[in-house]
Amino acid sequence: MERLVLEKDGAYRERDRLVAALSKLLPSFLARHPDSDTEWDADWRWIVFVDAPAGQLSWHIHDSELPMFDHLERLEGEHWDGHTTPQKYERLAALDNFMDPDGIEPLPETPERAARTDAVRRAVVNPEEFSELEQDRDRLRGAILWACGMRGKFPIRQEWQGAYYWRKELRERAGISYEEIDSQALARGEGE
Repeated sequence: MERLVLEKDGAYRERDRLVAALSKLLPSFLARHPDSDTEWDADWRWIVFVDAPAGQLSWHIHDSELPMFDHLERLEGEHWDGHTTPQKYERLAALDNFMDPDGIEPLPETPERAARTDAVRRAVVNPEEFSELEQDRDRLRGAILWACGMRGKFPIRQEWQGAYYWRKELRERAGISYEEIDSQALARGEGE
């Protein structure tokens, strides 16, 4: 039983890492589920809201996962648009409609996105560097969409493969090398 709980918690953690990455690519915020609704445990009341082009997406997260979402603004009040879980995943799948086969088309421009883009442009002196950042963003977004099963075929796990068999392809799609991972681990004091 304990093994099943650990596997379930691990699955939520993996999902929340993808939701955290998605929340950095699309306008997003955190809000608290109303205390009056007793269906949710107290430690599952935080909700990540993502404003996707096809409509709102939302996921409840456990309090222990809040640090992954420190980059998000926390808003008061009711924000849920009434979407169901199947509608959420239809909207998520619709992100495919905003991409072309040669890359990722930009999301529709909003005043918030324009302000963020201008802030990044001002912060980056070198235009070539900004172009590289845009390419990195597009590559990471594509990797996340692949991991969510919305772009390309997600491989089915074979008996001989470990639980994280898909990570190699995710790293390749994201353009992350083992050297980068090792150097970041060393910088955090996790390596030799």
